[in-house]
Amino acid sequence: MSISALTSTILQKMPELTKRKREFFIHLMRLLVSLRGRFNFMNLSRWGHFSELTYRQHFSKAFDFLTFNSLLVFSHCSAETAIVFDPSYLSKSGKHTYGLGRFWSGCARQVKKGLELAGFCCVDLGQWTAMHLYARQTVPQEGQTLMDFYIALLEELSGQLLKISKLLCVDAYFSKHEYVAAALACGFTLVSRLRNDAVLYYLYTGPKTGKKGRPKVYDGKVKKADLRLEVFARFQTGDGTVAYHGLVYIKSVKMKARVVIVPQEDGKGGWKTPKVFFSTDTQMDGPRVLRLYKARFQCEFLYRDAKQHTGLAQAQCRSKEKLHFHLNAALTAVSLAKAAHYLNQEDQQESAFSMADIKTQYGNEFLLDRFINVFGIDPQQEDNSQKIQQLYNMGRIAA
Repeated sequence: MSISALTSTILQKMPELTKRKREFFIHLMRLLVSLRGRFNFMNLSRWGHFSELTYRQHFSKAFDFLTFNSLLVFSHCSAETAIVFDPSYLSKSGKHTYGLGRFWSGCARQVKKGLELAGFCCVDLGQWTAMHLYARQTVPQEGQTLMDFYIALLEELSGQLLKISKLLCVDAYFSKHEYVAAALACGFTLVSRLRNDAVLYYLYTGPKTGKKGRPKVYDGKVKKADLRLEVFARFQTGDGTVAYHGLVYIKSVKMKARVVIVPQEDGKGGWKTPKVFFSTDTQMDGPRVLRLYKARFQCEFLYRDAKQHTGLAQAQCRSKEKLHFHLNAALTAVSLAKAAHYLNQEDQQESAFSMADIKTQYGNEFLLDRFINVFGIDPQQEDNSQKIQQLYNMGRIAA
């Protein structure tokens, strides 16, 4: 199925959209995976069917990306899924762009001037890939911290996100009491990693002393390099590494949780500070905690493909509405490409998803279709159809 056909199928389940919006969105999704050069309004008009003004006008209008992407996930993903929340830095110059500020760049390992998107995606644990759900610019209101903004966004979208999955995976930045408490209040089971200096306590399970005062709750601090094996069970990870999991109290999140401790070698015969992962589901076993946290990284591949191939970091927009539309459209185009050409395919297990190949194929198709229309060639003739298919695949790595 082509991206255009798949987009049309999903839009049929959104009857509130006008015919003009449907036609534009179908055209835009194909254009984003076909376009060569910069992803700005002028180049869209050069390659597309509409004027520059038309693209600007449509980008300024609202579109329900969360509903669209949720329908895409329900129709193409397996039953085992998890929600991943991960902010991503976008480079942006200028002085008048909405939301311009200083944000943490993971690639540069420093705070830089630019934009940040706060994105939710769905990771299909069966097919091991991420699908975009919704993104919003990180723009805290007056008196609101970054963490307050992230919590407010989670609370706002939790109703729709819970219909997809109750598992929420986030990185170590969010292993703080206020975010964990908010996620639990919304109804999520949270999986994350703790900071290296996180303090853990053993839970006291002995008999009551019968003395006055508060009963004993803790039984000493956890020394990560010298674990009590009566509390922590040993298991092997998928790559053969030895890890330990047990139920303890985490000081930073103010609750007891299932913790997984993975020792880290320093490459010189010694040991570094162990990595500590946790789940708010105390019944979840250690291997599943690690697998869920590892799945979180699929979101990074989604962002990478959108930045490299669908113009996520090349917005010419400056207004709030156009930036919001552009960010979600770029990420949605990658998800549509996955659903149309990778998910549930017979050869899926034999090769990894390649957005570069899909981009090459659609670029060839887009240009060749123009030639066919201009020169009046009949693509259905037997002599032409085979040659045209060869031209469609020209330049693909896995043609």
